[in-house]
Amino acid sequence: QDRIKIANGGKPVEDVILARQDLLDCGESMGFGHACNGGNVHDVFEYMRQYGLPDDTCNNYVAEPKGSCQPYGRCMNCMVVGDADKLP
Repeated sequence: QDRIKIANGGKPVEDVILARQDLLDCGESMGFGHACNGGNVHDVFEYMRQYGLPDDTCNNYVAEPKGSCQPYGRCMNCMVVGDADKLP
């Protein structure tokens, strides 16, 4: 949340909680981290840069991978971020 506020120049913005579950579900299959078995912060930022990360309300955190990365299980809108359309 703090990085989002900094990126908005300190202007008041609604709190945003990004979907950690999305990274658990999709990150490992895309070469970023090892789901619940660890990873590093660089993987998180690189995944976000390439594929975006939806709001937590789109993919609620359940503290374990759901088994697969389904693009239609992610919160969708018409804005493509990086290679988001290339998710398996």
